[in-house]
Amino acid sequence: MLLEVKNLQIKLKHNEKKIIKNSNFSMKKNTCLGILGESGSGKSITCKSLLNILNKDFDVSGEIIFEGKDLLKFSQTEMREIRGKDICMIVQNPMTSFDPLYTMENQMTETFCEHLKISRKKAVLLAMEVLEKMKLKDIPGILKKYPHELSGGMLQRIMIAIAIALKPRLIIADEPTTAIDSLNQKDIIEEFKILKNELNVSLLFVTHDLGVLSVLADSLIIMQNGEIVEKGRTEEIMSNPKHEHTKFLIETRRALMDRFKKVKQ
Repeated sequence: MLLEVKNLQIKLKHNEKKIIKNSNFSMKKNTCLGILGESGSGKSITCKSLLNILNKDFDVSGEIIFEGKDLLKFSQTEMREIRGKDICMIVQNPMTSFDPLYTMENQMTETFCEHLKISRKKAVLLAMEVLEKMKLKDIPGILKKYPHELSGGMLQRIMIAIAIALKPRLIIADEPTTAIDSLNQKDIIEEFKILKNELNVSLLFVTHDLGVLSVLADSLIIMQNGEIVEKGRTEEIMSNPKHEHTKFLIETRRALMDRFKKVKQ
């Protein structure tokens, strides 16, 4: 088992309010686990707890066992070794993930030198290689640009390229298609399919878009108000949902698709 989350609880320290309530799930190597839920259901905060990047306002308890080791017992120094190298996170707004004061080349090579312990020259070559895999054009030009000079879709591809280069065991994708237009969304989903099928990495894919997960995820977790209300194989949940909230999400998706088909006719 790659990841096991046991009795995860997250509370606000100042008022003891439970944000995540007794969460339990696991995922095997080389699989995609989808976390589906509406805004405020607890998806993103669950992901941040896995990397221990929640601020001091939160109290986290339970077990987060990654490859046999409980990450909640790790120091911040030990977690810095895990982040990027073993677990990468791709966020919904890539603009906030890059430093606006440095070029893409500077940021990519610094990341590669730090985590892969390679020379700057090799890091530049690696940056060009992985950007080429993302089918980006004018790579030397892209590397010289600053984040604000690139589109959201392009920055998202660069984030995926960095993940490819670092070869982590687990990639957490937190709403990676939310801030991107529909044409770019389709391309980004294809890139994640390549990650999953060709590079044999495990994906924890977080979204409120059931259509995306029906394509990517092997199994699903449905969240509502900080609780897991249903989990299982994707095809089983899609064909035979048990919980009322899951039924609502699936029926809403089908209604939207039916309306879209009628508009196209």
